[in-house]
Amino acid sequence: MHHGKSGKIEMKIMLTGGTGFLGSYVLKNLLEKNHVVVLKRSSSDIGRITKYLGRENCEAIDIDLVDIHMIVKDKEPEIIIHTATSYGRNGNMDEIEDSNLTFPLKLLLAAIKCDSKAFINTDTFFNERMGLETRNGGYSSASHAYVRTKKQFVRKAKKIINGSSLKFANLV
Repeated sequence: MHHGKSGKIEMKIMLTGGTGFLGSYVLKNLLEKNHVVVLKRSSSDIGRITKYLGRENCEAIDIDLVDIHMIVKDKEPEIIIHTATSYGRNGNMDEIEDSNLTFPLKLLLAAIKCDSKAFINTDTFFNERMGLETRNGGYSSASHAYVRTKKQFVRKAKKIINGSSLKFANLV
């Protein structure tokens, strides 16, 4: 999907977390020359990206209502950028595990199977010792789960991509 300097679409990119703080800025910049498929939850607040959703080169898909492998196969993204995350602010440990480990692993496997060229992951600079402090100076179990699942994903991803042609970048 390369059309060059004529201002046409250069690439098809799939973006997770596009409704969030970081993802919405990534989306804004990507839309200048690319077609972007935003994967979001049906319950996501789309306030940050409403102005982009009407564009011809931007579409949103409710990932909780469809099969991830089918979407990646159908949309054929050249690059997948994973900015979605769960910090566990509501204390839901299952959501942390699903958002930070299970979902991105499924997405990565789909990317390999569908011959995407690259997978870009956003990681955390926190580690288990730093954690995310609570008001009383301690560390919440959710913050430990957040850090643990982010690190687990990167370890597993590196093993999964070994031997594939997919390029993997982990941005901290």
